[in-house]
Amino acid sequence: MEISELLDRIHFLPYPDRGLEIMLYRWRSDGTYLKAALIYLQEECHGYLPYFCFLTLEGKSLFHLIQEKVASDEQFPLTKVCLKANLKRTLELDLTYLEIGWMREWRNACRPNTWEEAKASLYRAASLHDNYQSGTIFLDCTLVVIAEKLLAENMELFNKWKAHIEDFDFSKEPDAQVCRREYMDILSHFSIANFDIDLFWYKYAVKMNKWNDKMVARNQLRQTDESQQLEEYRSKYRRLEELCGSVDGGIDGMVQNLLLTAKCESYWMTNEPENKC
Repeated sequence: MEISELLDRIHFLPYPDRGLEIMLYRWRSDGTYLKAALIYLQEECHGYLPYFCFLTLEGKSLFHLIQEKVASDEQFPLTKVCLKANLKRTLELDLTYLEIGWMREWRNACRPNTWEEAKASLYRAASLHDNYQSGTIFLDCTLVVIAEKLLAENMELFNKWKAHIEDFDFSKEPDAQVCRREYMDILSHFSIANFDIDLFWYKYAVKMNKWNDKMVARNQLRQTDESQQLEEYRSKYRRLEELCGSVDGGIDGMVQNLLLTAKCESYWMTNEPENKC
């Protein structure tokens, strides 16, 4: 069946949240079904949302069905869009009464977390999800979706702190560095992962590292300047000690003489000549 004909039938279903399941049972890996499914999920995610919490009519996991019916090169983009369509509204609505075990862990991973906390939730979700005959596609794609969510959050915070630093508020540099390190930790996971994140995140990492190089150079220069300034003060102090060697009381006596001289000069400038020192 052509996808256009199938979409017309799905449109008139009393339960449109079963639309993706119907597509999967009729799936053709010629690109047309994938393109239609991606558009359908993005446009009809309001109908898809409750479906995400359930098994298929045959009792299979949705993601197992994707692995069974869809060509390997189409599985990742389809699963990723399924998860992304659900990500935002998963947190907006209270669906705890619909949850099964793996769904609860997926929701935990969607909430604000560190990368390590999110990974722990996703591995637990995958372990529970295996009871529903799921393979690795679920775990691989959830890791990518949550990673890109956290990368976006850290990038936004990093830009916020960087703007403060550019306005000479250097107290925000530690905050920016925390975001940068978390960002890099997330990227490092995908050096050995089965699926990769979007290239955009790697490009932005280059910008982060260039910024970090500038901060390191600035801090080294500041430390050098401070050391040079301290050494200059020490040199001037030693010279002052040498000059004061012949003055009674040593350097303390010299300081007292300087203070008295300054006091007389100030008095001279503000009083009549006959009252001058």
